[in-house]
Amino acid sequence: MKNRSLSIFASMLVSLGVLLLIVLTSQAASKPVVGQQDIFPQGTSLMPPVPQTSLISRAANGDGGDAPSVDPAVSANGRYIAYSSRSQNIVISDTHPFTEDIFIYDRLYNLTKQLTPYPGTQANNDSLDPDISGDGQVVVFASYADNWEWSVDFNGEKDVYVYTYYDAPEEITAGQGAGYGYAVLVSYTTEDGYYAANDASYEPAISLNGRYVAFTSVATNLIANDTNNVSDIYVRDLHTGQIERVSIASNGAQGFGPSYQPDISADGRFVVFTSSAPNLVPNDTNNAPDTFLHDRETGLTRRVSVNSSGGQGMPTGTAGGLAQNPSLSANGQFIVFESTFTNLSLTPDSNGAQDIFLHNALSGETRLISRAEDGSQANNGSDLPVISPDAHYVAYRAFANNLVYTDTNGIPDIFVVDLVQQTVSRQSVASDGAQSHGPNGVTTADISADGGLIAFDSDAWDLVPDDSNGSLPDIFLRDRDLPEVSYRYTAQEIDPADFPITDTVAAHAAAQWYKIRVDDPGSTLTATLYNLSGDYNLYLFAPSIDEETGQIRDLGQ
Repeated sequence: MKNRSLSIFASMLVSLGVLLLIVLTSQAASKPVVGQQDIFPQGTSLMPPVPQTSLISRAANGDGGDAPSVDPAVSANGRYIAYSSRSQNIVISDTHPFTEDIFIYDRLYNLTKQLTPYPGTQANNDSLDPDISGDGQVVVFASYADNWEWSVDFNGEKDVYVYTYYDAPEEITAGQGAGYGYAVLVSYTTEDGYYAANDASYEPAISLNGRYVAFTSVATNLIANDTNNVSDIYVRDLHTGQIERVSIASNGAQGFGPSYQPDISADGRFVVFTSSAPNLVPNDTNNAPDTFLHDRETGLTRRVSVNSSGGQGMPTGTAGGLAQNPSLSANGQFIVFESTFTNLSLTPDSNGAQDIFLHNALSGETRLISRAEDGSQANNGSDLPVISPDAHYVAYRAFANNLVYTDTNGIPDIFVVDLVQQTVSRQSVASDGAQSHGPNGVTTADISADGGLIAFDSDAWDLVPDDSNGSLPDIFLRDRDLPEVSYRYTAQEIDPADFPITDTVAAHAAAQWYKIRVDDPGSTLTATLYNLSGDYNLYLFAPSIDEETGQIRDLGQ
């Protein structure tokens, strides 16, 4: 299917909500990658879905990688897949044997690119933990290599870097005069010049708009007055270079315990993370790691690994308890996490195993979602959840064999929960639906904005017919070929309103909404569409628009 780039530019800001509706006919929009809240399917597919599973981490000649490939991250638009690999044969220019490198696969052109410090050079140590922006143009990762930026990295530890493609929408200004086509530091300090922070930084997560990077660091010189001597969560603004610590209490107090595993909303406003600190919220007395949500706009931090009544998760017996590995929806409203707490769900949780929970930060509801379709509890543990940006789907790994009827392979698989239809499906399968076989099965997964693409790593040898490297872990892509429908939804504000929005769209007869805030009576809203083909219509909806002049009326009139 042909992909189209849709760019929207809208001017003005801040008091009145205006809805832009882009109606696309011919081959047109799937769900956008920013700001979705309420999704309502409005149509049906004309053709039955034909899911496909393909091997991504392969050389140009089709061979599988000659070493493990792991940790995939798929762009929201589904075009790019980032992953790390020790394979030397994926690109011919990889001359550093079995160093772990970052690779980007472009599905449109069927090309794989290795990220390197400069043309003709190789990173001199391992790079790992990639994440990718919504449009795939900005990639963040952690690296032990010290030659991404010469003469600034002397800490001998992992650091966080950002790599920007030449056609990225805005220039990255973090770091030392960063530009396109090479990587620069994110975890840097300006305490005594421009240098890598004085200790390790890792676990980067980038906002869908490509502007903000959340990461974990044990460094003490990223900000002033960092005296807790534990890992903290930071957010770097790649456009301004500003950095802030977000693993703090609502009154600004630093945490008294380590914080880690961050994720960030599409616009960078909300950050979710795990922390053992007992002082981030009042009445944290469970002496266990919990999941927290920080609002960078209001400064408020709250615990989200709670039950629907707000009660904290409680350890059971001598096994202890925890809530960790959170994933955040694009608008920051929905959080999924794994937990061994048994009192988070209204439905029975008596399987004695780790489960996946969904928390609605707006309503306060928490529910257990790692169940079979008939409501049965999983008969083994589940972990590593990831939520689609639109909060329609959750992918996770499960060791249970009772989530679907045909699970007899005895290894962990990737499952996807449809939160709207309340269905469960196994996705780490071959194109014909056959289950996979391998010594350890799958590890991690990621999901595209519309939930149609699931990227995962697996050591299975029978997911594709030409998997030539046996049980070495590879990167696979499951294209679920979801039915193409129209979607209607209320979008979160585009803020600032003059920031361009870029979407790649591929569906039939669909509609996309963007909510823009406009200031001052008499102001004029300008919206421009670029790079379009096919038939498109742009509509503007506002209760206080003057139909004759097109100007904003005073809401008080």
